[in-house]
Parts: sequence; C-alpha cells; structure tokens
Amino acid sequence: MTPPAPEPQPSPRIAVERQGYDLGAQPRFYARLAPIGSEAEVSWRICAPDCGGVVATGRNFQPPALPVGGTVQAVAVLDGEYVGAQSVPWWGPPTAIGPPGITGDLRTGQTIGPAPGRWVGGWADDGSSFTYRLCRTASGDDCRALRPATGSGDRIVIDPAWGGWYLGAIEHRYGWGTAFPAVAYAAPAWGVLPDPRAAVIVGPLGVAGPLAGPIPDARPGSRPRVRGTLAAGRTVRIQAGAWPDSPDAGTVWSGLQACPKRTVDDRCVPLTDFARMPGSPAIQGRRELPALDQPVRLDQRYLGWYVGAVDLRIRDAAERGGMSIPPLRSLTEFAIPAPSPVVVHGALSRKPVRLGFTPRATIRSRATTHATRRTTLATVRCKDRCVARATIVSGGRTTRVRMVVRKNTAKRLTVPARGTRGQRARVVIRFDDHPRTARKTVRLVSP
Repeated sequence: MTPPAPEPQPSPRIAVERQGYDLGAQPRFYARLAPIGSEAEVSWRICAPDCGGVVATGRNFQPPALPVGGTVQAVAVLDGEYVGAQSVPWWGPPTAIGPPGITGDLRTGQTIGPAPGRWVGGWADDGSSFTYRLCRTASGDDCRALRPATGSGDRIVIDPAWGGWYLGAIEHRYGWGTAFPAVAYAAPAWGVLPDPRAAVIVGPLGVAGPLAGPIPDARPGSRPRVRGTLAAGRTVRIQAGAWPDSPDAGTVWSGLQACPKRTVDDRCVPLTDFARMPGSPAIQGRRELPALDQPVRLDQRYLGWYVGAVDLRIRDAAERGGMSIPPLRSLTEFAIPAPSPVVVHGALSRKPVRLGFTPRATIRSRATTHATRRTTLATVRCKDRCVARATIVSGGRTTRVRMVVRKNTAKRLTVPARGTRGQRARVVIRFDDHPRTARKTVRLVSP
C-alpha cells in the first residue's frame, strides 16, 4: 500500500488567490507559485473542516459545491518539498437580506449616494458597487440604466431632466479578486435623459432597491439678460440668471446671441463662442469670438438686430460637465445651444441695436427753386455710415428720398423741381437704427 502524503507545510512559495464568483455565485480560485514560471502540478482539496482527497488539479479551481464555512487547499511539490496554502473560509453564496437605498436630498442639483443593503454569505471582505435605475413610474415602468461617472465614488448629481421620474439604487456584490471588464460607460449628457435602450441589469449577485420620488422639477429662477447700451461700437455685458437648483460644485456660464427679428430662429447668430470656457485661448484657425462670460462689443453688422443672453448651467466648474452643444462641422462654424433643462434663453431685447452716435440733419429755413434744377433742402452728417430717409410734401406732391451717408462726410438732400411746386415744403428726415427725427417747413422762393 502507498503511504499517505505528509501534511503539506505552509510556504511563501505557494498562495491561494480568490478570483471572485461565477454567474452562479460560486467562488473561483487560482494557485500562484514562486518563482514565476514554476511548472509544478497543483492539487486541490476541499476542507470542511478536515481536508479530503484530491478533487482537481491545475492552477485554476472552481469547486462544484463548497460547504458553508469550508476552505480549499492547494498543494504542490516544490524542490522536493510538499507545500500547501489554504483559502479563507467561505460562508455560502452571497445573499441579500436587505435592499439598497438612497441617501441625500432627492432634488435637482443635489449630490446623492447609495445606502448599502444587508448581505450574508460570501467572503468576509466582499464589497459592493452601485448603479441606478431611472423609471417613469413608481411601479417601475420605462426604466433606464444610470451609471455613476468614473471617480464619483458611486455618487451622482440629480439632473434637471429627471424631474417627475423615480430613482432607485442597484447594488452589485463582488468578491476580492474579481476582474472587471475594461468598459467605459458613457454617462448621458448633462440635461439629457439616459438612453432608453440602456438595459437595467441586476444579475445573480445584484439587488434593486425601492424607487424614490418623484423627483421634483427644478425651481424656476430669473432668466439672463443683457446689460448696457445696445448701440454699434458699444460694449455690452451679461447678467446671468439666478438658479436656486444649480448643481453642487457647479456654476452658470453665459453668452450672447443676436437675431434679425424679435424671435429666436435659425437666423440667429452667436456673439459668444459657446464652446470656449472663460480664460481659455481662442482656437487656432477659427474666427475669434469672446469666450463665455466675457463682454461683447457690438459692430454695425448687427444694426437693427435684437440681442439676448443664454445661460448654461454647468454641472462641474472644473470642466464643461457634459454641456450639450451640437458638434461643429468646421473650425469656422459656431453653434448656439438649444434650450434644454440646462440651457436657458433669456428674452430678446425690446429694442434693436442702434447707431452708436447721433446723426445730424440741418434743414434749411428757405430754399431757392429753379424750374429745371434740383432744390437743396437739408444737409446730413454722420460720424459713421448711416442711412437717412427723407419725406418731402410740397404742392400736394410727396417725394421720398433715401440717402446713404458715408463716415465723417456731409451729404445734401436735393429733390427735382417737380417735388417743390409750392410756396412751402414740409421736410421730415428719419434715420435707420436711430430714434433721431428732424422736421421743418422750408419756405420756397424763386430766383
């Protein structure tokens, strides 16, 4: 008869490493030998508490059924020495006896975290990770998966887009040595609901907690507006709105837009580079616009246009925090963020952008008329380019004249003889993009 093998001696040259659980919540083990590259055969025994015979060989071992409180033993012969190592006790498949919950104020902008559930079984040093489910109703209809951002410590910030929805935590149990797949889960953009195709996965080692809610809608605040004189050549600033539900560690950045009509539509253009954060340099190769939160100098191309402010509620002041902006097709193209739960458009200005100076119109008291010549009635001067529109009423006839006056020049208002067939002419001169109006009655005399 072959004598029994001697009791293996503990040795630093062999170790039993845990490798988490399989889908059936059963433990897995791996035998590590030193030095690396050793080819010795490893035998496995189950101990409950006494060790039985060899049940498997090889570096990896998954027992078909490990008793509660049992251990596994790995044995090998290294340089003629019979050595072994033993695992820590196993307390049965991990089982949830209490579901996870949520800690914190369930309100827009607030940071909340999970409240771990209660578990029995598994290893003494098992841990938990958390995801969340966002559901349309308290009964769990139309649920969408929500994973905390990397480095958030399983905490999330309540998004304003979630108003009216219900939120619950999902706890996933794992054992020491579990290998997690290197998958980068893209979090939904700030102000956007999670993708409805994102499945809520609980799994055999997970449990979903009760749903809390509904999440109240974000409280209304004051809208942003423009400060300063809306005139060409003048600089205007932005007064951000007040948002009582701004996110923790977040901020509000603001920009300006201009529209040809007092309606926001596709013809509106940005006066601010909404993709450029305060303090950041301009993008090379791209037309430069002021960054967010910076003053904007109006030029004459926006004469007659209306100006409005736009607030961006940023989740994290250290970065743009998922601010949703349509992708730019080229370095020369800019985009205005569309209204959303985190993008708030203020009202457009009541008055349009006007000239940055007061044009001058000098109307004569008397003018000499000729049967075949033009009659000079007034002189118009502008510091910069302007457009004057004159209306002349004389002898029952109305004559209208449009005048384009160049920068720092004077231009005479003249009308043909047929426009001054009376003893007097009523002259009214108005200006595009300026409230200035000049009126006077001119006495007409013959030479």
